[in-house]
Amino acid sequence: MTTPLALIGAAFALFPLSAFAFDHDASITQGSISYSVDQVYAGEPVRVYGKILNKGTKDISGAVRFFQGPIGIGEPLPFSLKAGSAQEDLWTDWRPVEGTYNLVMTITVTSPSDEDLSNNTVVTPMLTIIKRPPPPPPPTPPPSQTTTK
Repeated sequence: MTTPLALIGAAFALFPLSAFAFDHDASITQGSISYSVDQVYAGEPVRVYGKILNKGTKDISGAVRFFQGPIGIGEPLPFSLKAGSAQEDLWTDWRPVEGTYNLVMTITVTSPSDEDLSNNTVVTPMLTIIKRPPPPPPPTPPPSQTTTK
């Protein structure tokens, strides 16, 4: 005879909790942050991009903010996402300073309230930002080859 507890266990095995969608779930996935340049240098402007998507079954709006460590970059960026995996690309302009730190992208507010806060922040690997190295000196011209008579 099958017990009720065994039936509940079988139901979770067939339909894990992660398979159930939230009504309101704005999400940022790891790897969502990218840059407008291949190499980031201190003091030089960079556009930082991020992707946000709606994993919920209903529309959601809110704001996202980028941070250089604990320091905010730009202003909060508004978003509005249609239900069912709608995605939006957001960006902010940044002038990095020298140092080693992470960039963080986080959902700061949503309406209605986000029901799954576990996917609202991503952190980049540590970045070491340096000043652009000076260009190499121009080649030395060969000695002049003048002849005297």
